[in-house]
Amino acid sequence: MPTTTVASSQPDEAVGGGQDDLDAVLRLLHIDPSRAPRDAVVLGDAVFCGWEAVGLARRQRHDLDGRRCFVAAYESGTEALFLVETATNEGDPTAFVYRTDAGVVEE
Repeated sequence: MPTTTVASSQPDEAVGGGQDDLDAVLRLLHIDPSRAPRDAVVLGDAVFCGWEAVGLARRQRHDLDGRRCFVAAYESGTEALFLVETATNEGDPTAFVYRTDAGVVEE
């Protein structure tokens, strides 16, 4: 049975984190930043709110604090990024990056 982890304040799970936190999660998820869109892997002025893994047989991780951080940024019109790892229909892991700025969310 898969385990469920709720975010704590360890460095790779930090809410309101910076580029180092995002880089650590990208490494953990084996995402090559050179093959991803720049806005998905470079924070710029955005805050990295966190990440979660859902629908994966090997890992489940729910980041409630990260979700709250992202929604708060959306509501206040500030920049933030939240990453969700999930599985394709075939079961392969894939990541979705949600970025918000000025009350708009992009995937």
